[in-house]
Amino acid sequence: MSGIAIVEEKALCEAFHDDPRWVALTKITASAAFVRAPRLCQLLEYLATQTLLDRADQVTEFELAFEVFDRDQDFNPAADTIVRSHLARLRQRLLQADLGDAKWIPSIPKGQYGLVFQEVILPLAETPEPRFIAPEPQVPHTPAQTVPQRIALYKILSVVLALLLVLAAIALLHHSALVDPSPVAIGASDPLWDRFFVPGQTMTLVAADSSLVLMHHYLHHDISLADYISGRYRQKAEDLYHSGVEPSGLIDRRYSSMADLEVTRLLAEISGAKHMPMRASFARDVTMDDLKQNNVVLSGSKGANPWLELYEPQMNFLIENDYPRNLTVVRNRHPRDDEPKEYNGDIPHVPVTYGVLAFLPGIEPSRNVLILEGTSVAGTESIYDLLSDKKELNRIIEKFKNSDGSLKHFEVLLASESVDGSAAKFHVVAFRAYS
Repeated sequence: MSGIAIVEEKALCEAFHDDPRWVALTKITASAAFVRAPRLCQLLEYLATQTLLDRADQVTEFELAFEVFDRDQDFNPAADTIVRSHLARLRQRLLQADLGDAKWIPSIPKGQYGLVFQEVILPLAETPEPRFIAPEPQVPHTPAQTVPQRIALYKILSVVLALLLVLAAIALLHHSALVDPSPVAIGASDPLWDRFFVPGQTMTLVAADSSLVLMHHYLHHDISLADYISGRYRQKAEDLYHSGVEPSGLIDRRYSSMADLEVTRLLAEISGAKHMPMRASFARDVTMDDLKQNNVVLSGSKGANPWLELYEPQMNFLIENDYPRNLTVVRNRHPRDDEPKEYNGDIPHVPVTYGVLAFLPGIEPSRNVLILEGTSVAGTESIYDLLSDKKELNRIIEKFKNSDGSLKHFEVLLASESVDGSAAKFHVVAFRAYS
């Protein structure tokens, strides 16, 4: 932006500071929900500025990354989800904020970057028109309606009313029992989830360590499981500092994607519906014993969850970072028929993302592992969408059932369109079934 354009935009910004929408915004950023979240305030004010300048439709994820989050020209939204995660937090925080007497209420529609201001219209006080009030008819007093008799009548009516309320409550409870509040609609028997939620065991979710993805961006190679377990990867981060690169907080902070949050919520719903315990662990906190003793769900590709390295030898569809070509691909180890050897999720102007759902034996034969990984965050979201759709999930896993109804181990490769970093409708590209 030229110097003249910057001066003009600054003048416009100062001009609308008396705008009632901006005034309402300043009250919101001073509220308890925002006063300790300066980055969210900065994001909100930037979006408000662009909205009031009538350029909200021109704001992009890249612009927010540069202007608000200090990212450089190498920003990769598939690997760095800081913009989408903060937008999700901002939407939630706006719903929780105490707006007080604000005359304008801002919101951020999903899939958009512009604010929408809704004016609070207070109803006008109405003066009731004079009206004729008919006198109440006089009920002749009958000697039979003595005070004790009326009290007895009221007691009878109270008992009848209480009985009706009890019957209504029973009917409501019965109706509620028929309606499963969980969107997953867990059934009495689930071929897949019954292999993970087992009496006497605790199912373990291993959430991705997304900070590794940021390190790989500078290192140009993945971190091995051996380096991850031993902690040697910390030295690699320190080497980056010494070379002048400052990917701040990579060693000490813990980042995970919004897709992992959705997976955690899904598994918590299933755990509650089945009354079986589960535990969510960050990848850095997991030990080999955890993987041996429990049924495990691994979220994220190997670049974000090095524990996947243990299971890749038995997999056909491998998601790999091709650093020389700056691509993330799905390698098809044993192509069938017309299948390609490689599925490319980074073709320019072709917004396709891939996800792999793999149900495999665990390190101990009596245990199982479910792998959810994608060529991007949107690819992992496509796996979540499948697991959330009970009808579609049952239709797919029907292909992998034995004659006795038990479930074979399998892999499914999904493709979906990536719209603004999120997965749209998915479809099955290829699959493998194992005896």
